[in-house]
Amino acid sequence: PTEPKCPNMKKCVFTITDFRPFGSGPPANGSLAGGPPDLTVWGCSSSWLSNSPGKRGVVLFLHGALNYADDYAELYPTYVYRPEDYDIIFLQTPRTRPVWMSVADKTDLNHHWNNTQVEEDMTFVSEIVDQLAALYGGHERVWVAGMSQGAVVSAAVALKGTPKVLGGAFVVAGYPVRPLYTDEGGAKDPPSRWSSAELIEKQKTKIYFYTGESDSVLPISQSFCRFKRVVDKYKLDPANYRFWRKAGYGHYSKDAGGAISPNGNEFHALWHVVAGKPDDVAHVTSVAPATDCKAWFRAHHLRGRGRSVHAPSAAGRRGQGAGQAHSRLAACISKRLQQHAWRHSARKGSPICEAYRCPAVGQFAR
Repeated sequence: PTEPKCPNMKKCVFTITDFRPFGSGPPANGSLAGGPPDLTVWGCSSSWLSNSPGKRGVVLFLHGALNYADDYAELYPTYVYRPEDYDIIFLQTPRTRPVWMSVADKTDLNHHWNNTQVEEDMTFVSEIVDQLAALYGGHERVWVAGMSQGAVVSAAVALKGTPKVLGGAFVVAGYPVRPLYTDEGGAKDPPSRWSSAELIEKQKTKIYFYTGESDSVLPISQSFCRFKRVVDKYKLDPANYRFWRKAGYGHYSKDAGGAISPNGNEFHALWHVVAGKPDDVAHVTSVAPATDCKAWFRAHHLRGRGRSVHAPSAAGRRGQGAGQAHSRLAACISKRLQQHAWRHSARKGSPICEAYRCPAVGQFAR
């Protein structure tokens, strides 16, 4: 369902008029399902939007795949710290599946998501940001944040979705999508349609990256280096970004230490950065991103054009019986299912799962 119940919170709705999708994928309400041209996007808000005058600002938070806005609303307000002079809105994806975009039929994070759907998300979320800016008194009063897929979209919106400088972005277990970075081309330039003045102003963007040390889905070893290249491309002031590792947390609830979100700790970090006090964020470790972002790409993707990354090398084939290979594959799939408990169907030719380098057992990644 695309309309949340919003326990403990106020239900709000955004309308993107005459929204024309330019891709295909999981259907959603309105124009994404081939219906009326107006797209409806629901959210759970800490207060009625009509009460926005007088507030210092708002955080728009996007859930991860296979999660819902209601997962956060159920934690509110007990486990979701919020200053009284700010609002927070948990946005629900308008797609009928609980994802912001589907996973493409590729084998690595470089082509992980359906890029057309990513660009659709950037379009309508940026429109929602504009609507919130009008309500709260300016783009500088609007923050975007999210977990996993929600973090992916939030980072793309904050950096490339609008020439306006937002209050900032808080990226929980994210990764830069192709509109921001590709392994074959590196960090992408800002849109050419932006003026020189807008490009200079955009350098004031604040963005903070917060990932669990045990994250094996969008791991620090792959995400932080690439995000560092992106912030360098946008010429952001180093005082306005941080890369943090959160000890004891993974990506999913069944990972060691549990999911980094939703749990409540992330909101204490969030409101410190919103308040302009990133150095006061506790229980995190600052990380210096790796300098060679393509090491993993070279090792896993470019092992010979025309040969699948599933294929072992000649040396690897020697002494490797079919029965041994099958046993390793079965063990890998079993581990995947036990740790992530996805709705799944292992099938021949499915993409490699990023966590364990075995055939994926689900169509969507958080």
